[in-house]
Amino acid sequence: MKKHIIDGIIYFVIGMAIWFISFVTLKPYEQELLQESMRYYSDCCIIPGIILICLYVLTFIGRKGFYDGLTYSFRFVGQTLVPFLMKSPEKQSYYDYKVSKAEKRKEPIFAGLIVGILFLVAAIVFYIIYKCI
Repeated sequence: MKKHIIDGIIYFVIGMAIWFISFVTLKPYEQELLQESMRYYSDCCIIPGIILICLYVLTFIGRKGFYDGLTYSFRFVGQTLVPFLMKSPEKQSYYDYKVSKAEKRKEPIFAGLIVGILFLVAAIVFYIIYKCI
């Protein structure tokens, strides 16, 4: 449980850093109308939300084993072309490689998805305020 909270805090800090960069770039505080400011606040919140959700999707796919074929083929090509630079473990078949990777695989971390959804909810709230003013 403690690890999940720490992961959530790390993703939240990453999201706030992205939010701060977009806040400084878009400058919603310089708008004359409150309505336009709310639109820019919505944009500032949607950017980290989308980035964190996409990051979660990529890690989820990776932890399910989608990239195992790519890593196996890159290792095989690298060991064939440049054998003196890459240390060569015993030659194993693709099936053995998949089985060994599946044993080491971890569960996906849902903190990135949750924090991304929170940023999207904040963006929706600012967008509703923008439309209602």
